[in-house]
Amino acid sequence: MLIQPDTFIRLIKNCPLDKTYDHTIYFNSEAEQIAYFKNTLQGIPFNKQSYQRYDVGVLHIQEKAENLYDCNYLMFQNTAFGNKYFYAFVTSIEYVNNVSSRITYEIDIMQTWFFNYTLQKCFVEREHSETDNIGDNLISEKVETGEYIYSKVVYGEDSARVTPFTGFNICIMASFDDEFNDATGGYYYSTYSGLVLHTFELAKDANAFIDNATAKNKSDGIVAVFMVPNEFGFGEPSTSEMPGITVGLLEYVKKNLSTIDGYTPRNNKLFTMPFNSLLVTNHDGKSATYGYEYFYSYPSVVSDEYVALNVRSSGANSPEYCLLPWFYKGLEENHMERVVINNTPQCGYNIDTFRAWLAQNKVNLVTDAITDIGGFAVGGLSLATGLSTLNPALIGASMMQLSNTFNNVSNNVKQVAQHSTLPATARGNTGSGTLNINTGIFGFSLYYCTIRAEYAKIIDEYFDMFGYAVNRLKVPNRNSRPHWNFVKTTNCVLTGSIPADDAKNICNIYNNGITFWKQGSEIGDYSLDNRPT
Repeated sequence: MLIQPDTFIRLIKNCPLDKTYDHTIYFNSEAEQIAYFKNTLQGIPFNKQSYQRYDVGVLHIQEKAENLYDCNYLMFQNTAFGNKYFYAFVTSIEYVNNVSSRITYEIDIMQTWFFNYTLQKCFVEREHSETDNIGDNLISEKVETGEYIYSKVVYGEDSARVTPFTGFNICIMASFDDEFNDATGGYYYSTYSGLVLHTFELAKDANAFIDNATAKNKSDGIVAVFMVPNEFGFGEPSTSEMPGITVGLLEYVKKNLSTIDGYTPRNNKLFTMPFNSLLVTNHDGKSATYGYEYFYSYPSVVSDEYVALNVRSSGANSPEYCLLPWFYKGLEENHMERVVINNTPQCGYNIDTFRAWLAQNKVNLVTDAITDIGGFAVGGLSLATGLSTLNPALIGASMMQLSNTFNNVSNNVKQVAQHSTLPATARGNTGSGTLNINTGIFGFSLYYCTIRAEYAKIIDEYFDMFGYAVNRLKVPNRNSRPHWNFVKTTNCVLTGSIPADDAKNICNIYNNGITFWKQGSEIGDYSLDNRPT
C-alpha cells in the first residue's frame, strides 16, 4: 500500500536552545510545548514531506540554503504514523542546488521526551528550593566569603544594656563585717565564703573604710580589693540556706536581616551563617558567633525580630561573668556556647603605716608611759629626800633612776617620730585586668558580623543561577520558582517509555546540571526576580 508523504517539518529561527543542554524550557503540557515551537517562534513550515527517520539526522528541503541560515532548530511529525512531535538542533545547512538544501540535525532529547519519562528519587546536589525562609537551608556552601566586617548592634527597648558594663563599684573582701566583728561566713548565690563583701560606690567611702579598719588594727583582715559592675549587687551573704544561682540580666538584640554590608540580597541564605551572624567578644581573646537561624521562640517579651542573651555573674568570690544565648540550638540556656570574663579588675590599696603601727603598739606605749610617769615620781621623791638629808648615796641612785626614765621616754618619742614619717604600705594587686575597664570596654561587646558587600553580591548571583546545596535523596525539583529552576543530581534515575540511549543521556544531563526556564524569551536573564511566590 502506497502511503502519500504527509510529514510535517518546521524549521525554526532563533530558538534559544542549544545542544550543550545548559538550558531548556519547562512546559506544563504537550499542547503548551507544541504551541511555543509552532506558533511563538518564527519559522518556515513544510507540509507533505516524505517520512522523516528519527535516527538518521539528515533531511532534504526544497528551499534555498540562503533562506535557511538563520534556522537553528526544527520540529517534525510523521503524521501518517502518529501524533508524536520530535524536536532537534540544526547542526548544518548545506547547498544542494538552486532550489534545495540538505539539513543536518541532532535530536533534542530533553524536549522530545519531556513528557515521556518520570524522574525518581535520586541524590540531588543542588536545586532551587520551594521556599526560601531564613534558616530553611543550612547546608554548607563551598564559596569564598572573604574577610568579615563588623557594625554596631541595635538593642531592644527592654534591653538591660550590660554590654559592655557601664559603671563599677569598689568591692572589699574582708574577714570582718561593717561593725569590724569577725565574719561568720555565708553563701553568695551558690558559693560559700568565709569573708564579707563590702561594696562602695565612691572612692572616699572605700578609703574611709580602710582607714577605720587600720585604726582598729583590722587591716590584715582585708583580703582583696576589686571592681564589680554596678549591674550586679551581691548584698549580704545568706548564712542559712543556699539561695541558688545568680539572676541573669537579659539583653535583647535586633536581628540583622535587612542588608549585608549595605547590600540587599535576593537569596535569604545570605542572612545565615557563615555569611551573617552576631559576634560576642570579651575583648580578652574569647568570642563566639551566633546564627540568627538557630534562635527559636522564647517567652514573648519582645518580638521575633530580636534575640535574647543572658548575662550572669558567679558571685562575690573572685567574680566571673558569662554571656550565653537564650533559646538557642534547642537549649533554653545554652552554656556550651557562652563567653566568659574571668579577669576581674584587681586594685591596689594603701594602709597608713603609722596608724597601723600605732594601733598595734598603743597598749605598750600607754604602759610604758605610765611606768615612765611613775619613774619620774619615785626618782623625784628620792632626789628630794637625798638633798634634804645630804645623803650622797641616795642622791646618786635617784639621779640614775631619773636618767633611765628620761632614756625610756626619749626612745618612745623617737619610735613614734620614726614611724610617723614612714610611707603608706601598698597592698593588694596594683592594677591587673584594668586595661578594658580604663578603655571603657570591660564586659561583652556585640557586633553584627557579615561578609563584605562585594562577596555578598558574588554569592547572591551564584545562588541566583545554581540554587542552594541540597545533598539529599529526593525527586529533583524543576518547577518551584517563577522564572527558572536549576537542578544538578548524582546518579539520576528515571522511568518511562523512551529509547535506552536517550534515557542514559538524559540522566547525564541532570547529573551535569541543567536550568529549566518557564519562558524561552527569558533564558539567560538572571536579573529577574526569581524568589518563591
